[in-house]
Amino acid sequence: MDKMQEFHRSPLLEDVSRIVFLGDSLTDGSLYPDYVVNTLKQLYPETDFELINAGVCGDTAADLLVRLQADVIKQGPELVIVGIGTNDCSLSRKTEEFEKDLIEIIESIRDCASKLLLLRPSPRTDKEYASLFPKYLQVIDTVAARFDIPTADVHGDFERQIKNGKKLLFEDGVHHEAAAFEVMARSVLAALGHPEVELNMEIKPEPGMLLEWESSDPITWNGKDPLPSPKLAKNWKPYKRKALFNLPASGFPRKGAWMPFALKAPEKASISFGRAHFKAAEEGKMELQIGASHPLVIWLNGQEVWRSQRRHGYHPKAERMDVEVLKGENEIIALSNYMVFASLKAIGRINNVDGYSIGRHPLKMPPHQKAEMDLRDRVNAEVLAKTAQAPCGGHLSGSFIYAHPGGYRGRNTLNYEIPEWRSLFKELKELGMDSAIMGVAAWHDYNECFYPSEIFKNLRTRNVIEPMLAAAADEHMQIYLGGLVHSESSLGADTGDLGMAKACAEQELACYRELVQRYRGAFHGYYLASETGFWSWGNPEFLKRCYHSFFQRVSNGVKEITPELQIIGSPYTVRCPGREAEALDTLTAVHAGCPFTALAPQDSIGTTMNELDFLSRGLEIWKTVCGNIGAEFWVNCEAFNCMDYSGPFSVIVPAEFKRFAIQLDTAHKLGAKKLITWESIHFMNPAGSGAAKSLRSDYLKNRK
Repeated sequence: MDKMQEFHRSPLLEDVSRIVFLGDSLTDGSLYPDYVVNTLKQLYPETDFELINAGVCGDTAADLLVRLQADVIKQGPELVIVGIGTNDCSLSRKTEEFEKDLIEIIESIRDCASKLLLLRPSPRTDKEYASLFPKYLQVIDTVAARFDIPTADVHGDFERQIKNGKKLLFEDGVHHEAAAFEVMARSVLAALGHPEVELNMEIKPEPGMLLEWESSDPITWNGKDPLPSPKLAKNWKPYKRKALFNLPASGFPRKGAWMPFALKAPEKASISFGRAHFKAAEEGKMELQIGASHPLVIWLNGQEVWRSQRRHGYHPKAERMDVEVLKGENEIIALSNYMVFASLKAIGRINNVDGYSIGRHPLKMPPHQKAEMDLRDRVNAEVLAKTAQAPCGGHLSGSFIYAHPGGYRGRNTLNYEIPEWRSLFKELKELGMDSAIMGVAAWHDYNECFYPSEIFKNLRTRNVIEPMLAAAADEHMQIYLGGLVHSESSLGADTGDLGMAKACAEQELACYRELVQRYRGAFHGYYLASETGFWSWGNPEFLKRCYHSFFQRVSNGVKEITPELQIIGSPYTVRCPGREAEALDTLTAVHAGCPFTALAPQDSIGTTMNELDFLSRGLEIWKTVCGNIGAEFWVNCEAFNCMDYSGPFSVIVPAEFKRFAIQLDTAHKLGAKKLITWESIHFMNPAGSGAAKSLRSDYLKNRK
């Protein structure tokens, strides 16, 4: 066995693949994160480690808080390495303020169930601040001890190396020379459980990086006047990349940066244009990734696509955006006073998280969705303000569970064996639940099947359902099995093509027959996973016709195969004030002739489709639909809150308990026979984030 593979994974690295390095210029301009992740890839070749550099030059702890949501939480990391304090000292911030900000950073990251490592920053030798710095180190030590967070002693390691004559700090007494990157990496790896390991310090540009640049003549710019237009660029000349060796920015050329003034700045303050070309196989969207000094403007094919409004990271993925490219030759022009990274990547539909696949969202939330989210938050806040205390009507008796969620980072049960599943079901029983709904048996979009299948051999197989069913029998839990997930477009709802709906129904029934053949007697019912609602988009007639055809074929087919088992669905609720009668007629028509045992409409309070003010009216529509088709009326009360739908995947957090209690109470008063919720195993996880623990605890207290 290779020496690099003999190590046992330390607790800090368990279930870790995505690592965010959060900090200031000592992170932003450093190669130490690359050394760390490259080395981890050698230690654990089975793990697809991903490095996210979230350093920004000049940042304080207060600055980290401002961008924490976008740069850290939204990325869904399993581990966050935080190095901060140097600039807090430079600005002589009160240590009380630094401590307050650091604690808030820690609590916010922990609420998202990420692990943490704090760095004790490298020493300062600048006379003005060297004597002040120990106070900030003491804050870091105190906070780490209070929250039981491990630390990497970068400070101590630097002092020992400097004492032995090694030159690590640049002439300003703060920033790092190239040799310091290795020392930082070793400090961090030691804290991660690998003190004696050979570093992998190979650095090369990422795929898609634009490497062939031209530079214009410098243009004098005083930093106050408007930034010049590309029309002023003159005398384009090929840019020759040069090594910078011991300068703090020495890693930039190795990664592929365009740096027109790196070695010798012009006598007057100047700015320059850089130009690069690339070819695209097809017209359409690509992902543009940039990192650069501020100010920065990017033009693509003559159109401005980015203008910096603040300091941002120098690293290659500091900013990401979806842009339109032309088939064939494309031109990028960048305006900067120091350096620019730019790369173009094809937009994939899938992201890899925790070893599984989830859907990729657009990098920018559509304006209408942002407006809906703002409306939801405003209305919900008004209702909550008028509610003195949480009501206590309505209790959960079931929850959706998944091998993994499809659009966000949740609880991963892909590798659970019977003991882990039994423990999970005991968690549900503590909440008063007697049933669980396995939302999906196979997922074509993500190339995954969760049971040993003959008909889905082309999909990656994970044996999730068998140990889950065995554990459910041991714990006397009723299980509903979901089949496949079909989107509106795959059902033909974009075009009204009933042939597509029929084909999807046949595929769904083939999956169900196989599940019955393998597991009949081990599960209580079937969940029809494809969701519908009262649409405010698309062609209503196409949607109604195709969904009705699909639902009717599948539900009647399931009833014929297993007449003894229940059939449930969980459609969504959409706010539709003034259109309630139209919604009732449409939803009744979609579900007519379908032998559903029960419909458990999502109340959609956690998404952007509904809010508390319309909750009762929305559920009343579904109650009437259930009566019209002869189905029981259940309600799926969402125990989460979507915070951000922009890429790479959704940020979804546990709900505030008072809001959740209002949802439960409303459904209870409307006579719902059963209350269920989405993935309580994640949003009410007793070992999860602080918000999840709080929601679980408050719910249990209220239930008594």
